[in-house]
Amino acid sequence: MTDLVQSDGFNVVNGLVVKVQKTVGRQVSGATAKLWHLVNLPAGTDVKRLRKQVGSLDREVRRLTIALERERRDRWFDDPAAKESDGDTESGKSWW
Repeated sequence: MTDLVQSDGFNVVNGLVVKVQKTVGRQVSGATAKLWHLVNLPAGTDVKRLRKQVGSLDREVRRLTIALERERRDRWFDDPAAKESDGDTESGKSWW
């Protein structure tokens, strides 16, 4: 059995099977996506793209939130007048 798995013929056939599986998989995915689009529903590729976009936006919002908090903290510690003007104007509470 080990000889069969290690033979050149097995490797060639295995490579062909993998190529056929990928080709058929792409064709089925493409046909499925077209079907979903025909009934006006998102395909898996659409959802995947949107998930990447949402993840990117989430990272950007987190980065901006950290930068804003850092800026507020630095301003609060550097400028005593900012301590009074940086709070919530309605309740008089500090931003943190």
